[in-house]
Amino acid sequence: MSNEKKYSYNGETDFLEWYRANEGSNFQKGATYTRPEDMDDATWAAVNRLYSSYQTDLQRQKYIDDATAKYNTGAKSVLQKYSSDKGMLDENKRVAQQNASIAYAKLLKYLPEQQNAAGLGSLGVSQTAQVDALNKYTNAMGGISADYSKNLTDLNTSKNETLATLERYKNQDISDINEKYDGYLRESGDKALDAYNTVREKEQERIENENNYVLETLVIPKLTELETAGDFGAAFSYLKKNKKYFTNDSEYKVMYDALKSKVKEKPSTLKGDSIKDPSDTVAYTIANSNPLDNSIKLTREFQTALAQKGLAGGSDIPNGTTIKIVVNGISEPFYATYTDGEWYQSTPQK
Repeated sequence: MSNEKKYSYNGETDFLEWYRANEGSNFQKGATYTRPEDMDDATWAAVNRLYSSYQTDLQRQKYIDDATAKYNTGAKSVLQKYSSDKGMLDENKRVAQQNASIAYAKLLKYLPEQQNAAGLGSLGVSQTAQVDALNKYTNAMGGISADYSKNLTDLNTSKNETLATLERYKNQDISDINEKYDGYLRESGDKALDAYNTVREKEQERIENENNYVLETLVIPKLTELETAGDFGAAFSYLKKNKKYFTNDSEYKVMYDALKSKVKEKPSTLKGDSIKDPSDTVAYTIANSNPLDNSIKLTREFQTALAQKGLAGGSDIPNGTTIKIVVNGISEPFYATYTDGEWYQSTPQK
């Protein structure tokens, strides 16, 4: 029993799918696939197309990785700028609050002196001035916080919008990449099937041309010869043996039915029939109405007897041809006579 693998193509559109179906395992990524010796041309034409597309598809991830890396680089730059700008806002806020606090402290410290110098020390306005200074300080600090919050909000909004834009660009790039390579794979399935069918059609055309040549130059002339000689049994047997050369089934059926009807018109080979061997004119008696089994005809002794008669290799056999078969361990030889397309056990007439 042969252990050779038989590869087939059944319309798969993906190399990895085909590989699992034929090898029973997963294809190792990065491995190289070469044509097995027992793969026919049509299957290889399809599989090679699928494998080529698989190799092209391996580039998909590289481009996706490039798009992701581009996004990451941009996002990193945005975040770095955001961190720098926020640090500047924080520092500006701190300095502004510090300046406001220093100004407020100085105002409180020198307010009595200023009032005395202005002749207001005895008028009871010190408390009012202090409240007014506190309000200005509070308003200044509130303004600083408000400006900081607004600027921080604007900064966060700008950061988030920029990151969202980068994310959108990345997703669009990846979508375009996937669409492009998915298209390659879809085309690959169609091209693989086309390649398979093209080779199959060429093979079929070659076989048909060869069959037609054999049919027209060998089979039909031989059938005509046998029918003209009235040897319909031999013609019928020869027709069946050469059925593979008929590419037109209807033509074969017409010839089959015609010859079969002519063979039926003749009496069947029966036990006791006497048939002469055309090579030596010796007559032989059919010993059994049933033809010999193939198991006998395929034995070495049978084939040796055919070769000794010059009939090896599927030569045309005339009716009445008889061979003597010598089997080791059997004292008497075994005779077989050919008639109407079959071999029958026979005995030589005395």
